[in-house]
Amino acid sequence: LAFGCQLKGFDSYLSIGSFDKMSAYDIGAGNSADALQHLRAFSYLVELNCGPHHPELCSSYLKMGQIFAENEQTQMAMLCFQDSLMRENTDRLVQAQAHHALAELLEKVKQFREGLQQEKASYSIYKNVLGEEDQMTKDSNKNLERLATLAVEAGRTELKKGNVAKEEVGQQICDDDLLDFDLSDEKEKKRGKKSG
Repeated sequence: LAFGCQLKGFDSYLSIGSFDKMSAYDIGAGNSADALQHLRAFSYLVELNCGPHHPELCSSYLKMGQIFAENEQTQMAMLCFQDSLMRENTDRLVQAQAHHALAELLEKVKQFREGLQQEKASYSIYKNVLGEEDQMTKDSNKNLERLATLAVEAGRTELKKGNVAKEEVGQQICDDDLLDFDLSDEKEKKRGKKSG
């Protein structure tokens, strides 16, 4: 990195690649502070030299979000995941990972319905790209079931507390159209497998 900066300059292609490699080494070593510093430099220089639509920016913001999430910096992690999803990306799996990471974060802060929407987007990508039999698709499907259950329970709790009007219950917790994930279909598939 120092050699690249001295020889070609701070914003050269050699330096940009070095920042990316250094961030990977730092992540592997568990050095979060240095990893974030190198990822920020990498992202800034890529955007400066190549514009805001470079596909590597999606991955770098995803990595930054994961580091922030591991260090319990929820707000920064959420901003990074959202920024990752706003970037153009040719790798649909990176996009699916960003949706899943955001869903996990939203689940931690008890925003189950929003987390469910993000996990649905992740599941859709895994299903279309990898197929229904892939393990990542199956894991995402389990996450959907769990988040749907949590969203229903949270809605019922709000209803008991009187924070949600009865008219809203159908929309918030009981409507399969809202969840856009019909658990009854999944149960029917499982029953069909058991009976077969």
